[in-house]
Amino acid sequence: MPESNYIQTICENWQRARGTNQTSSSFVAKVDTLVEPVTSDTATGSSIIRLSNGGMVGQNLVRILPYGVGSDTNTFSLRVYAWSQLPVLDIAGHVQWVPDLLAEFLCTLTSGQTGVAGGVVVATEYYCDTITQTYPAVAVSSIEVCSNAVNEKAHIVMDMKGAQRIELTFTTGSSATSCNSLIRQY
Repeated sequence: MPESNYIQTICENWQRARGTNQTSSSFVAKVDTLVEPVTSDTATGSSIIRLSNGGMVGQNLVRILPYGVGSDTNTFSLRVYAWSQLPVLDIAGHVQWVPDLLAEFLCTLTSGQTGVAGGVVVATEYYCDTITQTYPAVAVSSIEVCSNAVNEKAHIVMDMKGAQRIELTFTTGSSATSCNSLIRQY
């Protein structure tokens, strides 16, 4: 059998980062925990996405497509946290989960790109056409922001840096009404 001359990428389907759009007007501090972080799926709760199957191998990149409810040019902020295990050696079977802020973005809604009636992203939800990275303050090679600000969907591609779980958390900043994102692992 001839050898393949191309790299294969395992691609996941799009999924909502949160089952319910987030309505918080400020971020909640993330702290270490001895309990595995899980999704609470409320408008203000956590939204954890598993990147590995419980082992040491997981998806490396995620693509994030933010959207929300509000008016044209309303903004919201998005933070991406990595969650990783730290074994607690003196307590068998226990681990400490450590959150690490990877990035923060300011997202601007556009009425030029909406979902569709009856869809996962509905017609009253606007995608973003402008995304600005606000943390880290300097550009890093593991984060790519694709944003043209002309009524086309903007997105983010990020290296997850070995995280076992990620959490996307949002704040409306008193501008947008609610916010969410589609996310795709590959």
